[in-house]
Amino acid sequence: MIALIAEFLTSLLLIVALALRRWRKWTVGALLVLKVAVAVVMLTYGFEFALRPLRDLALLAVAFAFPQRQKLLVVAAAAAFVLDLLLPQAIPQWTAVALFAVVGLLTVLPVRRWIAPVALVVLAGLGVAVWIPASATPTTMNMGMPAMPGMAMRSVTQLTGSPTTGPVKKITITAVQNGDRYSFNPSEIHLRQGDVLDATLVNRTPSTPVTIHWHGLDVPNAYDGVAGITQDAVKPGGSFEYRFQVNQVGTYWYHSHEDTKDEVVRGMFGLLVVEPRTGPVADVDQALSIHTWGDKLSFGDNPGVQIRPVKAGSSVRVRVVNTDSEVDSVHVTGSPWQLAAVDGNDLHEPGELTDQTVPIGGGGRADIQLTMPNHPVRVSLVGEDSPAYVLSPDGRSTVDASAPGPEVDLMHYGRPAPVSLGTNYNRDYTVDLDQGIGASGFKWTMNGGVFPDAPMLMVSEGDTVRVTFRNLSLGEHPMHLHGHEVLVLSRDGVASAGSPVWLDTVSVQPGESVTVAFKADNPGIWMDHCHNLGHAKIGMVMHLAYTDVTTPFVVGDGNNPE
Repeated sequence: MIALIAEFLTSLLLIVALALRRWRKWTVGALLVLKVAVAVVMLTYGFEFALRPLRDLALLAVAFAFPQRQKLLVVAAAAAFVLDLLLPQAIPQWTAVALFAVVGLLTVLPVRRWIAPVALVVLAGLGVAVWIPASATPTTMNMGMPAMPGMAMRSVTQLTGSPTTGPVKKITITAVQNGDRYSFNPSEIHLRQGDVLDATLVNRTPSTPVTIHWHGLDVPNAYDGVAGITQDAVKPGGSFEYRFQVNQVGTYWYHSHEDTKDEVVRGMFGLLVVEPRTGPVADVDQALSIHTWGDKLSFGDNPGVQIRPVKAGSSVRVRVVNTDSEVDSVHVTGSPWQLAAVDGNDLHEPGELTDQTVPIGGGGRADIQLTMPNHPVRVSLVGEDSPAYVLSPDGRSTVDASAPGPEVDLMHYGRPAPVSLGTNYNRDYTVDLDQGIGASGFKWTMNGGVFPDAPMLMVSEGDTVRVTFRNLSLGEHPMHLHGHEVLVLSRDGVASAGSPVWLDTVSVQPGESVTVAFKADNPGIWMDHCHNLGHAKIGMVMHLAYTDVTTPFVVGDGNNPE
């Protein structure tokens, strides 16, 4: 991450340094050395990560070879910065570089001084225009696959799952609006493994269409709740029935997937806990959502310190759900503890932790397990005095947060255990996460495209699929695949050596590569997107599509999934 930021900063500072005659010699030299060092560091992560600094150095080297190097170096530095910041790496680099070469030529030729700067601005715009056509969102678009000759196609509406056999839990979930806030009622659902959830969404808002996406649950595709893909958004006064058997155990949540950024930020979500059929996993079991209401970071809707009486010796599980978009890190003060589960999946033989912290990306979950001591225990967020959740033997006493320690390293936490996924991959994909300027401004991109034009990942039912996410951008991206859980194989080439880590939302830091694998065993058309909802809203969405599945629904025309 540091190397990636340094790459952008050196390009920017070179422009400034070259324009300042007094400090040019030593400053430019130091920045060039730093840029070479950055290129070397990034080469260790792979040629794709080093492409930008290598290209910048080539531009500067060409400029330095001419007698008019003073002016050309400024042009080359400006070109490097614009290319770094505005164009996704997937855009053909020679096209953009050629445009800046024209500016360099004008700098060399005996033309009026103002022509080259004007040309730089104009041609930079043209360079960005290389990217603009691929980023324009159509008014409506069908995301299904065209019928293949001789292949029987299935509609997402047919993919309702196997016949259900468990106890039925029938509920009505009402979407309402109160001032600027939205909410689902109920805002928390508790189930047992094997239950059949029969949930009817009723929209009582004045003017807001909604859906329900069951985040982390591998539901049948017909009930995934994505407007324009698996259903039409439910208009005010309308309703929609979701019915599926819940076979997973753990911590999940549900939220609208229509105009997601606005609706989730304003409260259109709820928490969902699935206990084993045998009963509760702890004496005290509490689910907490991390959410920012306006400018107040809260647990649930409480930005302060909550105190809960808990008898010493009780087993406790605190389930933390990040319903925000940014990473938050959880910290426990006052007791040894274990990270029992992530994204609803238990970790194998998790070890004892003390001052470590657990980063949770947008949409992710972490389950904290401990035995209550005879003094208070505080669950809080790193760097924040509040919100906090205090477990107190007497119901009154509390404890201040201690200094946070290092992050839990999930790649080496817990003990290894067998997995049945196998290592023979039928499909192997690389997904580059990047940034650029598009038709309506700044965009976050996937493989050089933005929603709905980002290339799909195509699979057939039964495939074993491996995907490598490479973050070439300056932002952290919690990547969420609907309908499937993925096994983390490696981070930056370092293989997982602890408990198997199964996730539905995988955080990828700037400059990082994360490789995951999954079984294509849930047919449909599934979103694969960044769960920083601001990133998804401006492009960072693609789809995993089974080759024989289509949809009658269209994005646009009242369906806006992000």
